[in-house]
Amino acid sequence: MMLRRFDMYIIKTLLLSMVVVFLCVALLIAMFGVIDESRGADETRSFGTIVLIVLFDLPTVMSAITSYIVLMGGLIGLGTLSQNSEVTALRAAGVAPTRLCVPVAIASLLFYAGVFLVAEFIGPQLKSVALTTNTDQDEVGSFGTLWYKEGDTYTQLQVVDSNLKIHGLRQFELTPDSKLRRTRFAATATPSSQDNAYEMNEVKETLFVESRLDVSERVADTWNLQSELQTLPQRIKYEPGDLSFRELRQHVEYLLQEQRDPTEFEVEFWSRIARPFSIIGLVLLTVGFVVGPLRETGMGTRIGVGLVVGIMLEYFQRMLMPFASLYAIPAVVVVAIPVLVVFAVGILLMRRIN
Repeated sequence: MMLRRFDMYIIKTLLLSMVVVFLCVALLIAMFGVIDESRGADETRSFGTIVLIVLFDLPTVMSAITSYIVLMGGLIGLGTLSQNSEVTALRAAGVAPTRLCVPVAIASLLFYAGVFLVAEFIGPQLKSVALTTNTDQDEVGSFGTLWYKEGDTYTQLQVVDSNLKIHGLRQFELTPDSKLRRTRFAATATPSSQDNAYEMNEVKETLFVESRLDVSERVADTWNLQSELQTLPQRIKYEPGDLSFRELRQHVEYLLQEQRDPTEFEVEFWSRIARPFSIIGLVLLTVGFVVGPLRETGMGTRIGVGLVVGIMLEYFQRMLMPFASLYAIPAVVVVAIPVLVVFAVGILLMRRIN
């Protein structure tokens, strides 16, 4: 289908509206982020570093709410055209409401593609730049005290800095029948020049052999990882939203290999795959609202509708997530249900105005 002049005009108008909404929401999120991160700034980090960290984290945060920005931007942009009687003129010229969905969908998907590419390929680099701007990388670059499981070995990591150096490491190795076989304590562990290995320093090892304990101390030892060393941070961070699409896929594979529940990460993984389809459903809602019940309402009402619909969809999906774990519902089904609901409501609105 060839794009006409009015298509290009609608696309430009909607893209401008979405960018304005994006900037306003980003400003609000950045302000609240700086306020939240500023707690204890005098003790650990400078205010300038906090601002940089919040700003460089924005692409990842904004990518998660792109669908709602698209909805609000579409309602505002298309609503402006409707208030100026431009949508009415197009309909009088024989342009069907379904035909209006074409430029709206193109603008929405173009905007989403731009945000997605920035979040996936530039966002992680911005985060690393934020870490290097900190004068105390060991504090900001650390992932806290966490547990990491690989096979029958459980490892407690006290601090992991931005260079993947570990400060304070404890390992507990179990037998196949879940009995403690060996413990190792190391003051520090440095990434080795050898692939996927750590050089452990000041090591104290205890072997549990039948009725006795064999305790030994040595200057250095080696910890060989079964997976890539560079992917260790994503396996010890437990927030799905912090991971890129590729890291999510790798983390799901890691959890399945370790026989752990990957539901939360699978939901996030499938949500990112389904987001373009969700945007198409929101396009039907946008056109259905503006051409139908919201065609004569003010801008404030449209913004309110966009907020309500976005919040309802977000909490509807969050409500379904516990059911995925409790009743072993596949993550793809949990993600597909809200998308199907959006499509159903959008199609219903489009039928009423045709």
